[in-house]
Amino acid sequence: MKKSLTHILVVGFVMFALLFGSTSWVQFVTADSLNNNPLNNRRVLDQLSRDRGPILVDGKKIAYSEPVDDKYKYQRKYGSEGLDPRAYASMTGYYSIVSGASGLERATGDYLSGDSDALFYDKVGSLVTGEQPRGAAVELTIDPKVQQAAWDGLGNQNGAAVAIDPKTGKVLALASTPGWDPNPIATHDPQKAQAAFEKLNNAEDKPAYNRAIGGNLYPPGSTFKVLVAAAALESGDYKPDSTLNGPAELDLPQTTSTIGNSHPGACRNGGHPSLADSLAESCNTSFASLGMDLGEDAIKEQAEKFGFGQD
Repeated sequence: MKKSLTHILVVGFVMFALLFGSTSWVQFVTADSLNNNPLNNRRVLDQLSRDRGPILVDGKKIAYSEPVDDKYKYQRKYGSEGLDPRAYASMTGYYSIVSGASGLERATGDYLSGDSDALFYDKVGSLVTGEQPRGAAVELTIDPKVQQAAWDGLGNQNGAAVAIDPKTGKVLALASTPGWDPNPIATHDPQKAQAAFEKLNNAEDKPAYNRAIGGNLYPPGSTFKVLVAAAALESGDYKPDSTLNGPAELDLPQTTSTIGNSHPGACRNGGHPSLADSLAESCNTSFASLGMDLGEDAIKEQAEKFGFGQD
């Protein structure tokens, strides 16, 4: 009898140890991976039922959450008075029940959801009060007037425009066209959200590409003339009023090709514009001629100063 009881105690102890070990493993070792698993519906519901923080431009909300009477509790919305959601979608991205998050909704998701370690004291306060954690606001450096000018300037073209404050590095505008509206993807109707997501990604002109920083990237084009002008000024051989050679067509060495201007004819002043006028007019032939006169080493050195060749 005593031997049987000993066996039962040993088996019971082993079973308890296994149970304790497995629950500890789930709670401490694999907790993060289980929480972050996209198939974990509880995680999705927990995230969507939070008062997600807004994304702000000049103090105005371009992405925010409103209380709603459904299981998700909060509806994510985009745009506000004077701020077209299409003009900011390439930055905000979307927050969806079927397709997750993109753009800043994804990149700053920990702050917006309130999960960031930087919000530690706020989370402790929520534990003490028993309140649902609230997300933090994320304010952008975007100037809405500059952003609107970039958006209007692009019009119906597929392209991008970026404006940066050279003194601080702040991004003042980051526009990508064609734009798109994140609101249909953010709906709580799964079928409508999925249909909107597929429409966006299957569109022929690829509006989901943020053409300013990804997708179909563009070569520097005429913006590279700023670099060539800087190389000329730093060489000491040129000043803003120095005369350049800007004919209607310029022969390219070691080829049978020529380069022309975006407008018919030569550059200003009968094909002999100043450096300043060449930059103002964005004259192709005068800058091509200037680049050849400076030489590839000078251009390469200046390009490296501007960050070319670096990640």
